[in-house]
Amino acid sequence: MSIKRNEQKVGIIRIDRPTVSDFGACAKMMAQSTPWLELAYSENECLTKLRAPSSVVKVAKRQVEVLGVVVYRRGGFSSAALISLVCVRPDVRNRGLGRALIGAVEENIFKDE
Repeated sequence: MSIKRNEQKVGIIRIDRPTVSDFGACAKMMAQSTPWLELAYSENECLTKLRAPSSVVKVAKRQVEVLGVVVYRRGGFSSAALISLVCVRPDVRNRGLGRALIGAVEENIFKDE
């Protein structure tokens, strides 16, 4: 999928389950972003949030480079997904990547993973 907004391309990205090394990249990205930066979360605290029980994690990647992450849980009313966090790397924000991550949640909420 190629994402662009205002003619600024992010390039070809893939949204999928994270690899083991992706978790570390996501935790680092979170610790350097709002609101986790202002709340003084460490990378380890962010990693704990990413690995919360019953959470589903999806990452947006350009080749092997992590650009964003969404974490959600299935459940709630009508099997709705409850999104607990979305984080996009600052240098690729405002180009539709966050929207694509939320779209991936919408596409997968009724699928068995």
